[in-house]
Amino acid sequence: TFSVGGYDFPPGSGPVRDLAYLYAQSIIFREDLWHGLRQVDVERYGLIFCHTVRDFELLGWHRCLSRLRPPGHVTMLMRDTPGWARVGRWKRLWHPYFRIRPRSLNGIRRKLGARFSLVTDSEFLSEDYSHVYRHRIVTVPIPVNDLILRAPTGEPATLGKRYPLAADGCVRIGYLGDDRGARGVYLLPQLVARLSEESDVRVRFFIQCPNAASGQGDARLLAAFEALAGLASDTTGRGVTLIRERLSDEEYAELLRHLDVVVVPYDRWRYQEATSGVFAEALAMGKPVVVTSGTWMAHELRRSGGGTEFADGDAADLAAKVVDVVKSYEGYARRAQDFSPEWRRFHSSHRLAEMLLEESGLVRKQPPAERGEGAWARSETV
Repeated sequence: TFSVGGYDFPPGSGPVRDLAYLYAQSIIFREDLWHGLRQVDVERYGLIFCHTVRDFELLGWHRCLSRLRPPGHVTMLMRDTPGWARVGRWKRLWHPYFRIRPRSLNGIRRKLGARFSLVTDSEFLSEDYSHVYRHRIVTVPIPVNDLILRAPTGEPATLGKRYPLAADGCVRIGYLGDDRGARGVYLLPQLVARLSEESDVRVRFFIQCPNAASGQGDARLLAAFEALAGLASDTTGRGVTLIRERLSDEEYAELLRHLDVVVVPYDRWRYQEATSGVFAEALAMGKPVVVTSGTWMAHELRRSGGGTEFADGDAADLAAKVVDVVKSYEGYARRAQDFSPEWRRFHSSHRLAEMLLEESGLVRKQPPAERGEGAWARSETV
């Protein structure tokens, strides 16, 4: 349906040319959206849900709604923020980049009224967006894939034929996700090197890190991957398995199931309010995790006690905290497993769908005690 996607970033040709690029994207998206909505007969639908919306998509939606206004409810999920609480008021009003989201979101609200809902997937994001959007903001779950929740618990199967996932007495430490710069990949070579010097811990590293869809242009990342490739080929006992391929959902679930500890060393400046799917999956699976302090992840982790946090960008502190988790693994693992059912109850695709339907008025809201699988009550207006 769409000619441009969320990873079609401006090429970095300067602020003016990149702004023109962004607006050109929004025009293409508007035309694709208008055509797509007409093709599916938008009059028939009571709810349209747009997730992980980017600036050019917001601009396109705002413009499209001047020509075509669906009668149903429109819900948009914002999963990141420039940090509105940290941005001066003049920037929100006048800066050509920072004003895009406030103007677009409020403009869409004026066009659709109560038939528009802004949602985020963390309370931190919701609080931050309240600085630029004065209407109702709803925090929804991160829908953990059912394949991950149902991953088999036996010996490694498909992926295990290509990589040494089977238990061998070592604590298996994993990094999952693509190689975007803000995800802390550059810390991993130092983490491996420091833990290899610890004589009283036995660990193996599994680093699954395909190229990001947005491309790779960070020299620091390229240097990190050269170092990781060297460590993976080292036969002196560093124990590094580097997985550069993009895995299927089933293989990804298998890898996560057979890890003992998950590290999520994301940069604080990008993830102070924003969420992480990898973190959500690890907590759903009851895995101890190590995350960056001052982030939404660190805040949520304190509820479980199933992991610890390290100082942003500090490889030495990251290594020290991983060693702490490895040495006290049984306690961390027990607390992570104990918290897992509570986390799963909220962060599920079922609960997300339920909340979207409730917010759109397509089902009647029910007290928490009455909720359950299949417990939705249709409203009179469906």
